[in-house]
Amino acid sequence: MASILGYSADTAKYNALADQIQTALNNEFFDPTANVYNNDVSVGYRQTSNLVPLSYGLVPTGHEDAVYKNLVADIHSHGDHLNTGAIGTKQLLPVLTEHGDVDLAYKIATQTSYPSWGYWLTQGATTSWETWSHVFPGQSLDHAFLGTFEDWLYEYIAGIQPAAPGYAKVRIKPATPTGLDFARARVTTPRGKVSSSWRRVRDGVRLEIELPDDTPAEIFVPISAAGVHVAAGRATFLRDEEGYRIYEVDPGHDRFLAFEP
Repeated sequence: MASILGYSADTAKYNALADQIQTALNNEFFDPTANVYNNDVSVGYRQTSNLVPLSYGLVPTGHEDAVYKNLVADIHSHGDHLNTGAIGTKQLLPVLTEHGDVDLAYKIATQTSYPSWGYWLTQGATTSWETWSHVFPGQSLDHAFLGTFEDWLYEYIAGIQPAAPGYAKVRIKPATPTGLDFARARVTTPRGKVSSSWRRVRDGVRLEIELPDDTPAEIFVPISAAGVHVAAGRATFLRDEEGYRIYEVDPGHDRFLAFEP
């Protein structure tokens, strides 16, 4: 915030403080030999211990891959279930997806055995509970903080993300996990409605986008074996990158676009 507002002295002060906090956190909790973050709470290690440093870029340089692999190993050891609470649950699916493990994220998201969101449904839940099981009479059965996988559905499965503050520029980057054939979402931004819809077709994925007037966008289209072409609207090809064909849409171009193999 200080940097955006032009307060250079405050920017330097808080950047230095952030570096000190990162160093102190790693000195206290990080085991560089085992590449695991530990804590001293009675429940022992939780996936949150590694998730939070990964999510916020706090892991020391050169250790990120090993810390991430330990996180994934722990998930597998729990039968591909989460082991998170109020802080880590929000980070889990995005961190996995951003590291290329969207299939694992989707498997966690669709589990129906304990602990999972699907388990709530099997118990008749119609809201997000305070804990993964109903363990005491005073427990809240309308508690939002464990329900944050909905963010992941909009931002990663549908792929609707701000590429600039206030959605002044939009990024569409859908993830297409194995076992899911269709996704569609719409977000009302300060500049208007943004929608993203994708569907598997014989040769790959067809992606349809709607954008507000005068809003530039960057579109990441999942690449099929047959390649991608613009079936409706106008978009400029930029590059191929990590399983996506990336296009740019200028503010003056069509507001509806379709991409297909």
